[in-house]
Amino acid sequence: MNRNLAWSIIIYLLSYIFALLATPVYVSQGVTVFEEPENPENALVLMIMVVAVFVIIFLLTWRGQYKVIKAIFTVSMYITMNFFFLIVFPTGWIYDAMAFILPGILILLVYKVYEWYTVNLVGIILTSSIGALLGVSLAPEILVLIMIGLMVYDFIVVKWGGMVRVAEATLEMDIPAMFAAPKGGKASLREVKTKITTEEREELGFTLIGLGDIAFPIALSASLYARGGLERVFGFIPRHILLSLITSFSALLGLILVIIVVERSRKAQPGLPYINGLALIGYLLTLII
Repeated sequence: MNRNLAWSIIIYLLSYIFALLATPVYVSQGVTVFEEPENPENALVLMIMVVAVFVIIFLLTWRGQYKVIKAIFTVSMYITMNFFFLIVFPTGWIYDAMAFILPGILILLVYKVYEWYTVNLVGIILTSSIGALLGVSLAPEILVLIMIGLMVYDFIVVKWGGMVRVAEATLEMDIPAMFAAPKGGKASLREVKTKITTEEREELGFTLIGLGDIAFPIALSASLYARGGLERVFGFIPRHILLSLITSFSALLGLILVIIVVERSRKAQPGLPYINGLALIGYLLTLII
């Protein structure tokens, strides 16, 4: 197995495991973004938010407002990790203090040591937090609608080139907006961070994966984990665990597939049509269980 493929699988599995560990904690504390998880309007609201954020970041990139972009990402990362730690850490002033201090330390670490291991560490925390939060906030059916919409959105913005330009900008600013799976033992993210163009992709020492490419399939798995039921299937495995595993494993196959396609084509590819597409096939399989 190629080194970058192995690292991509590890990154995905760690994000999935941490999201599932956080999901029951979120549920027990009543954490949610939407008061009505089954309301189809939630899908439209979230899609509008995703597109709006991309448009804003793209326009800021186009105008060269890198300091503004970095400030937006920095604040967003801090809030997301702070919220995650406040929920999953035990109660007590020491843990509360850690929840406020640790995100700042991690962000400073990434900006100081912008390498694949620091980027992936922060990325796993962000993805796990977002995946668990969306999973407990939205019913599986609503997430399916969102994921279908995101497949179309991702295909358009990647083929158009706008997403690649934004990816270039985040790399130039040392922002951990993507996972980086190294292809070799001596790969350095700083040395290749300016080469994320379609023409130069074959020169990269990394496979780059957007955080959203993993966060949304994990959100669907977390939603099934939270709502799948406790009855045992085949006499030994709880239904909610089985449904989550089937969907997550299907998404993982999609991730492997898109990495293979990127390696062969040597061009940027939209990840969500592959990853979400396979995840949705897995979800359809869960409907018969």
